[in-house]
Amino acid sequence: KGIDYLIVIDMNQSIYSLDDEGVLEENLISLALSVSRDLLTKNKEHEILINGPTRKQFHMRRMGHLEGLLDYMLKNDSKGKLPMEEFLSEKMEIFQSASSIVLFTGNKTPEVTSVLTRLKDRYNEITWFSSRQSGELPASLQDITLRNIEDAYE
Repeated sequence: KGIDYLIVIDMNQSIYSLDDEGVLEENLISLALSVSRDLLTKNKEHEILINGPTRKQFHMRRMGHLEGLLDYMLKNDSKGKLPMEEFLSEKMEIFQSASSIVLFTGNKTPEVTSVLTRLKDRYNEITWFSSRQSGELPASLQDITLRNIEDAYE
């Protein structure tokens, strides 16, 4: 595979509907940044794709790159219009070249689950963090690691 680690952050406006105070959005972004920082601390280069108001990609090679990512996050709220499943489908080629994909979304939706069915193969590992867990994964996705963002802060 071409990319060892790929972090995908959903900054779609639908995240605002999850809570009134914006805590879930803050936790989602904070956890994603923590994963990136942890990878950089371990000298693991990685890519970050953001489904936001503009689709953005960051090449994370050294700790100094984290500053640019932080600046972007501070200046941009979750105001993206493109549904996550469309974003994933649009970037399918990048995802298929990644060995390890870490996905951060608001809800675990059937539409995103459907796209992940096409992304998952025996050569990649997918970890899916979401603010809201609901429903069961199909048998073809049982080897995806599911995490609830709220549990990471307890």
